[in-house]
Amino acid sequence: MQRDHRAVRRRLTGAGLVAALLLSGCSAVDGLVPVGERSVVSAARHPVAVAGAVDAAPTRRPRRKPPGFIQWWFANNGTDHCSTIPADAPAVRIEATRLEWFRLCVAGYPVSPSLHLWISTPEGPRREIPALYRGDKWTWDLQPGAEGDRLARLGTYRFDITREPQDGGPVTLVTSGRIVVRRSPERRVVFADDRGGEKRALRPGDSVRARLAGYRPGHTVRAALYQDLPDDYRMRYLADLPDTVVGRSGEGTFRWLVPAELAPGYYGIWIETGPDSWDGCGACEGYQVGGDGE
Repeated sequence: MQRDHRAVRRRLTGAGLVAALLLSGCSAVDGLVPVGERSVVSAARHPVAVAGAVDAAPTRRPRRKPPGFIQWWFANNGTDHCSTIPADAPAVRIEATRLEWFRLCVAGYPVSPSLHLWISTPEGPRREIPALYRGDKWTWDLQPGAEGDRLARLGTYRFDITREPQDGGPVTLVTSGRIVVRRSPERRVVFADDRGGEKRALRPGDSVRARLAGYRPGHTVRAALYQDLPDDYRMRYLADLPDTVVGRSGEGTFRWLVPAELAPGYYGIWIETGPDSWDGCGACEGYQVGGDGE
């Protein structure tokens, strides 16, 4: 399976630094909400217990039903391109937006001694970002606003890339600069603990979470649960999940607790991201509940 991604380019200033940017692509809610039913909805062989079901008011416009089937493929097609950064490189400025995934790369330095990326938050604390050495490059992955990311808020972050001492010498400053995090200009959804296509194992009572950004303030974001079909690459609609109403910033957090009565199997969660998402997957994630996942 593959997730739909779109590559983008961001403005960088400063000699020799290229950050590869890639858009990632899917407020507090619990339970399942089947359309037009009160307690239990059944699909295929797996009954699903439902909490918080609602009946549409007769005077209201009928709710649009989520897609009957969904299918998606995962792909993490980021680029590792980056340029050598001389030790005397001028200050670098990186512009990023909320929930936008990007990879900061530094080429031309061997695996030893190590390079370290340090980020100072707007509040002041200085923290190190874990690094990976890929081939001949040092890389750091960042996604402002995603769960656990150091760039947790809007604003400007100062960063330094340093090199460990050699032969008892001092720490070397490779380069420094700023990362400016702005609001997302488009709708984005990032699921927590996203394993890039692997089936995440869940048990009843576990929480599924996703960060939302780039929506119109006050927008009601729809979500739905889907079930894997035997001998079919698609997943079939099972039930609505409760809505998420984003705040004044256009951001929100989707949460759903896996109900105790949910039968073991492979499920998908669909979150609406715009007009195109009603014809398939705007933001989707798959989960293995019980069974082989336990």
